[in-house]
Amino acid sequence: MSSTDIAQFWCSVVTANHVLDYFSLVTGYGHFSARNPLTNTTFFHNIVDTPGTITSSSNFIEFNVYNGAPVASNSTSISPYSEMWIHQAIYKRYPSINAVVHSHSRAVLPFANTGVPLVPQLHLDGVLGDQVPVFDIAEYYRPNETHDFLVNLPHLGAALADTFSTPENNATKKNSEQEQTVEMVGGQLMRIPYTAPLPAPTIIPSAAASVSGAIAALTDFLTSTPQLRNKNKDKTVLLTGAGISVASGLADYRGTKGTYTLNKTYRPIYFHEFVANHAARKRYWARSFLGWTNLNKSKPNPAHKAVADLGRMGYLSSVITQNVDSFHPQAHPSLRTLELHGYLRSAVCTTCRTEYDRQLFQNDLAALNPAWSDFLNEMLASGALTTENPDERRRLGLKTNPDGDVDVPGVDYATFRYPACPTCLAKPPQDKDGKKHVIEVDVDGAWVAGNSTAGILKPNVIMFGESIPDTTKTAAELAIDEASRVLVLGSSLATYSAWRLVKRAREQGMPIGIVNIGGVRGEEQFFSHLGENSTGKDGLRCAHILEEMLPNLVKELGQKNTTPFASSAMARPFVPAPWA
Repeated sequence: MSSTDIAQFWCSVVTANHVLDYFSLVTGYGHFSARNPLTNTTFFHNIVDTPGTITSSSNFIEFNVYNGAPVASNSTSISPYSEMWIHQAIYKRYPSINAVVHSHSRAVLPFANTGVPLVPQLHLDGVLGDQVPVFDIAEYYRPNETHDFLVNLPHLGAALADTFSTPENNATKKNSEQEQTVEMVGGQLMRIPYTAPLPAPTIIPSAAASVSGAIAALTDFLTSTPQLRNKNKDKTVLLTGAGISVASGLADYRGTKGTYTLNKTYRPIYFHEFVANHAARKRYWARSFLGWTNLNKSKPNPAHKAVADLGRMGYLSSVITQNVDSFHPQAHPSLRTLELHGYLRSAVCTTCRTEYDRQLFQNDLAALNPAWSDFLNEMLASGALTTENPDERRRLGLKTNPDGDVDVPGVDYATFRYPACPTCLAKPPQDKDGKKHVIEVDVDGAWVAGNSTAGILKPNVIMFGESIPDTTKTAAELAIDEASRVLVLGSSLATYSAWRLVKRAREQGMPIGIVNIGGVRGEEQFFSHLGENSTGKDGLRCAHILEEMLPNLVKELGQKNTTPFASSAMARPFVPAPWA
């Protein structure tokens, strides 16, 4: 390996640490190591530095893979992380592993530092499924060893490493930490939704605690001339989440009656599961079949209509929504809507990308599953699927979740069938090697596993673990870059795809407004610049019921304008053309 290769290695190591720090994947309590590419028998482990402060090889100590001893004699004067033995054992046990990242659960760290006892509870890593091996450190302590959950001894590190059934698996420790073996700088990171409650918001300005005060702050927010480098920008982008559709009868995620609040065992399906697992697809489409009727009947509520009014009044340039219910395009077809996570109004083939109307697809599902169709009609007749009261739904034996997902405990989903893509079935496409795909169906046209390699239909939404198309991502970023402010409605920003857009806006100096009942991910960094005398012009945070507050905001703004619902040119301050 040349000196250039070594320099590139250390550049990658430093970059990896800064990436981990930027995305808050590793705190100051975590640590990173990389195998020495020259010898393969030593590894570099960072000293007590947060990932974001690492700049060069001087921030690392070199250790022997076989016994954990420091390679340099002067290394003993520097105190490494006590859990270096995790890394040593993994490198010794698995020669193919070239890097290890050790992180800690933020939810548990306060208990580790304050002495407050932590009662047993469901570990957040439960969403990883039952195929991930579990390491219980209590089984490996020797007599007189301190039970502090730290893997700070050679035999404990070896026991943890042995728990990995293969080098590709992850082991989860039953304590405050999360272990994961990773490939050196690269590969796809699967994001897991954060389901724990977020901290309660700080209302800014304090007067916004009342509806009238919030309307005054929002009026100031929307009508003030932005203080931006580009004087020609005076647009507000709306970013909406599930909270805006609750009044339409749909479930949200983190509200007082949201899925994560009422159904602690709920786990959404992941993209890789859906694509790879026939049984998972049966389960998904069966539950979607039951939930579609109510979802399809739901309509935009007064909050969506108020958004349409704000668009006609010239206060909004576009809407970016995380919702897949299509309410925004229905409520304001003339106001541009970017559906960040797709939409449920159609199904799409994972092979040829042909879309199919969801209601027609529903009819096909009913024809393939007559017994399920009868069951659905019984549920509709009982009122179990039409009531908007989640308590009443649970009494009737149903668990309703976001995006038209209805779970009936005890039902065998294995009997459900779904059709193949008609386009692929009529003309099988070629795979990347030029061979024709195989699509097999039964006598009724239902997709059959076994030899089939294509023709799978999925909802035209971005599932958990699925990447947003580059075109959509670019369009969302462009909408933010062209704006002067961002107003978030009904979203906790727990999904990174939405949070990063608000972060992008704030980094450009834009005012951020958030109206959401409940906490919002990382919201403190959006409002840290605001003083006690803030009026809403430079940012605001309040928590009110959208379908009640937004219509009143429209009324207030209509009274401010000499001509209600004026065109954009009349409702907004005059801005000279860039060539003037």
